[in-house]
Amino acid sequence: MEHFLPVEYQLLIEPQNGIHKINDFLACNQHMIEYYNDRKNHIHDRFEPLLSTNDGIEMYGQDFGEEVYENDITYPFIHKYSQVIALYSVLEVTVEKTSRLIEIVIESNIKLHDIKKDKGVVKYRSFLNKSYGIKFPEKTNEFIAEFIQIRNALVHSNGVIKKIACVKTKYVLIDNKTITDIDNAYIVNSCNEIIYLFHSIGRQIIEITGVRTDGFFCPKYEK
Repeated sequence: MEHFLPVEYQLLIEPQNGIHKINDFLACNQHMIEYYNDRKNHIHDRFEPLLSTNDGIEMYGQDFGEEVYENDITYPFIHKYSQVIALYSVLEVTVEKTSRLIEIVIESNIKLHDIKKDKGVVKYRSFLNKSYGIKFPEKTNEFIAEFIQIRNALVHSNGVIKKIACVKTKYVLIDNKTITDIDNAYIVNSCNEIIYLFHSIGRQIIEITGVRTDGFFCPKYEK
């Protein structure tokens, strides 16, 4: 039997909203890559005549090097740092809304407040699994563990990874257990993992509970 949520609930639960946000992150990240590439060209064009002589190199060489470093390393890292934190927020809010609104529609002996050991995304993953048998895809669980460690390091400990064994990606540079840079590929891969997760949860919700979340469900990710 299919369950249809009241319109006000359907609008809240619609995980497609989360997918739209993730796609916005992908577009924004591509825009920032192009922006910094263009800015780098402008820096080179501006300094080229100034560095054409030995005197010019001595006078402006350090300024040129500092601007290039800020453009290539400092500013992009700040952008990617913020993207990781914001991506986690979209992930957490989406699975939280899904858990709370599914809880309203489908009665279960297990409630969200019963999951006391875990918190954040892990709490909602446990709730969905224990109450309705809705599971995060196996391929995303390693990503989730890693993503949480990277996000927590950036938010709580100035980039220091607490559980370094969870972080296996080659796209996050770590020196002495501290994040020193994040490759653009990590942002793209994270977005794709989260979209895959959202589609999988949506498919399971409609199959297991009968709650219609058409915007969340995508047959492309049935396997």
